[in-house]
Amino acid sequence: MENKYYTPSIEEFRVGFEYEELEKWRDNSGKTTWSKCKISNAPMRLQYVHDMYFAKRESLCFRVKSLDKGDLESLGYMETGDDVEYFMKGDIHIWKVDGQWCIQDLSKTQSFGDLHIRHTMFKGNLKNKSELIDQLKRCGIEV
Repeated sequence: MENKYYTPSIEEFRVGFEYEELEKWRDNSGKTTWSKCKISNAPMRLQYVHDMYFAKRESLCFRVKSLDKGDLESLGYMETGDDVEYFMKGDIHIWKVDGQWCIQDLSKTQSFGDLHIRHTMFKGNLKNKSELIDQLKRCGIEV
């Protein structure tokens, strides 16, 4: 997988978005402290993020964990691939190939004799767990 964290763009912040916010640059031990946050329906939180991001030019105060195995496992998917990132939960299969994430629903596979056509619901970039959850919901998959 890629870098563990990245600095999000302001467009990524929305209700349900999970991110971390810098609490302290360094404490006495030299450790930087980050707090896990999730944007709720409260408009005050979005306004706060907007103010911190733009008005104070503090975009580096925010970071997001890149999508990884732990995120998929936290949603109930089991890793099944040896050489590739391949996860499944029931008929839903999710894997990464050539930098692109694919989501397939095997219950919608169509068969024509020996030919089996799998239903690909999504193929594209997913940077973090919030984007994965949003995409699963758009595909009609319960999260």
